[in-house]
Amino acid sequence: MPAVNILLVEDDPSMGMLISQILGAAGYQVAWAKDGMQAMQMAKQSRPALIISDFMFPAGGGATFFQRLRMSAQTTLIPIVILSSAARELIAATVAPDVNAYYMPKPYNKAELLTLIAGLSAGAADSAFLLHQGSAASPAARAPAPAPAPKAARGCVIVIAGNAEERVLIRLPLEKKGFRVVEAGDGAAALSTLGLTGGALSADTTRPNLIVLDAELDLGTGHLLNARLALEPSTHSVPVLVVTGGKEMRAAFSDAANVAAYLNKPLDPERLLRHVEELIPVRI
Repeated sequence: MPAVNILLVEDDPSMGMLISQILGAAGYQVAWAKDGMQAMQMAKQSRPALIISDFMFPAGGGATFFQRLRMSAQTTLIPIVILSSAARELIAATVAPDVNAYYMPKPYNKAELLTLIAGLSAGAADSAFLLHQGSAASPAARAPAPAPAPKAARGCVIVIAGNAEERVLIRLPLEKKGFRVVEAGDGAAALSTLGLTGGALSADTTRPNLIVLDAELDLGTGHLLNARLALEPSTHSVPVLVVTGGKEMRAAFSDAANVAAYLNKPLDPERLLRHVEELIPVRI
């Protein structure tokens, strides 16, 4: 019986090597892609029986890559197992319900992963691992619950990050805790939102209680935007939470008086919330 072909999408070398070894030892044939562009090309060429993918990776993150798979007739039926440290609900909010995706958190259980893969290979996967838990239910069961009554915002947070998926991963847990979140995808959009583009402040100008800034914004020049924020009278006293992927990026902010804390990548939603709630205390 021929080995089942699996495409692995993982940009972390040590994690990719480990998963490849586990799958190879179990008798699967594994091809390994390091980013979304390479993964899409390999998926179309080899048409694997299954894709095992991280959620955050270069050249098209998970949500974009998965939707591109669905839009191609060559890859639309391939099931996807998402291995990620991000919470299921956060990923489900960014991945369309029509994507045939399963979820397993990192750090993963080796036996559970192999059992899930075996089930998918046999066409009988455990529905408990479905990313969208209600996707196999009846239409009535999938009916959305009534929206809760809106709550007054605890404070306003501006999220400035170039990666749309990262902005979503930051926004969702904050909104669940009652914060108002405004997103900006680059420095120019952030300055416009804050009313710092030379025009007069208007009623639509956002006055934040906190700014979450990706250090890698605009090709790694996030520190230059932060220097502007620290000089402007309307924003110099607003605390900044810097999201960074390494010590080198953090060093660029070492002299910034407005930086209140750092948050490392990959994003940990619970740590994010702790920082934000410390910087924006509950008003009594």
